[in-house]
Amino acid sequence: MNQQLSSIFSLNRTIGTWTQAIVLLTVVAIPVLAGIFVASEMNQARDERSLAESAARAVRQADMVHGQVLNAMRDVEAIPGDPCSGTFLEAIRRIAMTYRYVSDVGALGNGRYLCTSRQGVTQADKVHFPHSKASSGPYTWIFWHQSKDVPNKAALFDHRGRFVAVDPAMYVDLVDLRGREIAVFDSDTQRLLAITPRADTRRMPSPFRSRSPSDGPPTPRAWRNLVTHSTAYPLSIVVRSQTPGLLIEGIDLLLLWGCVGASAGGTAAWIARRMFRRHQSLPFALRTAIRRNRLDVHYQPIVDMSTRKTVGIEALVRWYREHETVSPAVFVPIAEQHNLIQPLTELVMRTALDELAPLLRTSRSLYVSINVSVEELQTHRFLKMLNECCAKHAISRDQVKVEATERRLMSKARARSAIDALRDAGYAVLIDDFGTGYSNLSYLNHFKIDGLKVDKSFVGKANREAAADLLVTHIAAMAQTLDLLIVAEGVETEEQARYLRSKGITYAQGWHYARAMPVGELITQLHRENR
Repeated sequence: MNQQLSSIFSLNRTIGTWTQAIVLLTVVAIPVLAGIFVASEMNQARDERSLAESAARAVRQADMVHGQVLNAMRDVEAIPGDPCSGTFLEAIRRIAMTYRYVSDVGALGNGRYLCTSRQGVTQADKVHFPHSKASSGPYTWIFWHQSKDVPNKAALFDHRGRFVAVDPAMYVDLVDLRGREIAVFDSDTQRLLAITPRADTRRMPSPFRSRSPSDGPPTPRAWRNLVTHSTAYPLSIVVRSQTPGLLIEGIDLLLLWGCVGASAGGTAAWIARRMFRRHQSLPFALRTAIRRNRLDVHYQPIVDMSTRKTVGIEALVRWYREHETVSPAVFVPIAEQHNLIQPLTELVMRTALDELAPLLRTSRSLYVSINVSVEELQTHRFLKMLNECCAKHAISRDQVKVEATERRLMSKARARSAIDALRDAGYAVLIDDFGTGYSNLSYLNHFKIDGLKVDKSFVGKANREAAADLLVTHIAAMAQTLDLLIVAEGVETEEQARYLRSKGITYAQGWHYARAMPVGELITQLHRENR
């Protein structure tokens, strides 16, 4: 049998260790993965901003070049006199020097160059048959190139025998460290004017189709396309950029957010580890604290709301462990689960009666309330210890009230005989946290008790929520009918106090009147009240 138990305990420890390992790995992995995700999203957003900035620069460059071409053409058309005259040649040379992106200016006629700003009068040169012509407004583009998709290094902007020559590469003359591909289209002719060197024209999307085959959700090696249009000229610009890899162009963000995620994960793992250790060690630590009498008892005054005078005191256990306060909501359930509730109750009872004995002997109108578990109520041992303590300190039994929690009391019908025994011995019995358990008030007829304590969850909501208001009203009415003492817990504001008084409730406790405090502070406060 012992061997089987050892095997079970060993298995439980192994399962617990694996569970801890999985939880710790999870709490570390989640922040790290979240950091990587944030870095990826920020890298993508940064690339989108950079792509938009690159497109804006491309539009400005194309506008600048096209604007100079149009201005140069207007200047050529405005030259008076015959073409190729001395005045004409002087004017076109000045125009060619004025506009940075204009490579040549001149006149055409009869299929020949009549004159240019570079060569002067040159009727010997024929205008080679262009690959294509295209009209853009009142002007005509004349293109020479070897391929349908690739523009030549020169193109003429022609109108009525006057021309302006421009290198199409000037439209995409930008320094881009990312090596983005840029294409400029004439919106009127819908043809390609310029494209960056080494760009793949077959993959360059058209700005005039609603959707390009290369569009789609980006992948680590996908290309991102951005189409924009000039607001000044009939030009459309496409900027094509490869989606940046997080390990290459987003390494700074990856390192930053990876470190943030790792730090958060490490912190979470440390907290989780502490929680595991605390959860595992709390029962042992609580047992040790009870055995060595290392728990404190604080006292919260119960006051008459009309006079604000203290009429009773509730003893509340406190545990200060390793420079931190462990909530009773944490360690009391642990005490119940590990058979420590009996020694814990005994510690609180003995400490409270020992510390309050002088006060209770001199102030016969005061009473002390002690919280007792239902399991403890059902033992003769508790009543015996209570009698011994009262006799030892010469405390009157009517100055001691025993509080039991309603939700446990209602589930333990056997407690009835224990309650009767306490009352027969001269102790008052109150139901604590009334309203949180089986709240059918008719069940009060089955238990001979002396009072109720209205749970603070109802007190806080009673003047704001109809259901809580109705419950408090019924509890107060029932208590008055049965001649029961009624105390409201958790009163924190004067508004709540006024509301409770309007319902006929006289006594209350809570931060509005006083917090739970050590016995020395309690005595000082009571002395101030009695001045």
